[in-house]
Amino acid sequence: MQLCEYPVHITIHDDCSTDKTQDIIKAEMVNSPFEWELLVPASNQFSQGINILNNLVLSSNEDFIAIVEGDDYWTDPNKLQKQADKLIADENANLCHHMFSVSKDDDVLYEWPPLQWQSNQPGAALSKENFIGTLTVMFRRTAFEESIPKNYKQLKLGDYHIWALLTQNSRILFIKDNMASYRIHENNYFANELSLEKNGFIVQSKIFSALNVSASQFYLWFESIAADLITLDTQKNSGLMFKDSKFEQELEIAIKKLFARNKKVRILRLLQKYVRDLVQPKNESKI
Repeated sequence: MQLCEYPVHITIHDDCSTDKTQDIIKAEMVNSPFEWELLVPASNQFSQGINILNNLVLSSNEDFIAIVEGDDYWTDPNKLQKQADKLIADENANLCHHMFSVSKDDDVLYEWPPLQWQSNQPGAALSKENFIGTLTVMFRRTAFEESIPKNYKQLKLGDYHIWALLTQNSRILFIKDNMASYRIHENNYFANELSLEKNGFIVQSKIFSALNVSASQFYLWFESIAADLITLDTQKNSGLMFKDSKFEQELEIAIKKLFARNKKVRILRLLQKYVRDLVQPKNESKI
């Protein structure tokens, strides 16, 4: 149970579960000290590509939003208090995250994020890697409304691009306390995908981010995407194929949009740099 001096409103979205999840939720929440509501749509939203998180955030009136999905859980009763205090103290920051454990069958496999990301970071750092766990995030609702495009189709990764756009002009706050657990099991959507699919989903999110960040940050994202496209191409040349042909078509369209963006001369220069570095790495000694 969370201990927080600020008002807390809990919104639970059950996407048409068929295993009596709603009964369990009601039984667990009946004695909750916090105001709460259970939302049950008429049909499964995720399978229709409906952006559930966007809809929930945009219908909210709270100052800060924290997320935890059904497989995961928070382990520190002061998590919300700590993150709210951080964001209130730094009005120029839009997002705060923290350490968490990745576990399977009650065994902790490792902690995340890696050491290099265990500090406050500029938002542009996300162009290199998504080091933020969804279950650890607290962000400003107003920043979400200002930063995230409305009514776009749900991407395969529902969160990476959101953190990127939320923080493109601000710092990412970090708390080193381990305050949550991410559980891996046979039904995990992303954890159980093959490497080609995972990399494709990441590229899709990066391209979406690149097309929506400011021009000054676009090239940081483009450099990262260029490296990822080389990896994807290598995987496909080795014989791997996307399971979902529709997603492959969506990814191809996104790549074309990326290369259709203005200032193509700058893009070509970046490509030339990549080719030059591949042929002759910077640290290679000359004879």
